[in-house]
Amino acid sequence: MSANEFGNYIAGYAGVYHLGYGGWIGMRLAGNFYANQGRFWEREDEESIRDIDSGAGDAWGDRLEDDIRRNLP
Repeated sequence: MSANEFGNYIAGYAGVYHLGYGGWIGMRLAGNFYANQGRFWEREDEESIRDIDSGAGDAWGDRLEDDIRRNLP
């Protein structure tokens, strides 16, 4: 995994783990803004989207596991 891939992965993971769906939206907006040098709504590259979404998917699973663990008697 390259540094760029890891950066996108961890951004997606941290955003979702700590802020949920709003965190995912925030990471996608920030990634789009960064990738397009400050111009919103232009398409970012597919690899970045894949890496952000991969981290976000892992975070959803971890959040669910943590929530279940906290609520068990």
